[in-house]
Amino acid sequence: MLQSIAAQGRQVKLNWILSHVGVRGNETADAAAKRAAGGPQVTRHVSPSLRQVKAHAKRAAAQHAHHTHQQLEARKRQAAWYAAATTDY
Repeated sequence: MLQSIAAQGRQVKLNWILSHVGVRGNETADAAAKRAAGGPQVTRHVSPSLRQVKAHAKRAAAQHAHHTHQQLEARKRQAAWYAAATTDY
């Protein structure tokens, strides 16, 4: 994987991270995490953030404006065709 990233011209840097062995409370925290992971899963709906709501509203408004513009352009072409077809020469 590292070679693939490097082949794309990206720099690869590895950092050594010390383990948590010997850190006070780490074994207790690991045991608690393992117990929690083995328990029943709880699904809870998480409401979107204000930022996500604003982004969604902005996309929806842009899509609506684009759709409205397309409809008006279609009517404009139809109106031009009708005017040309019904003009007395």
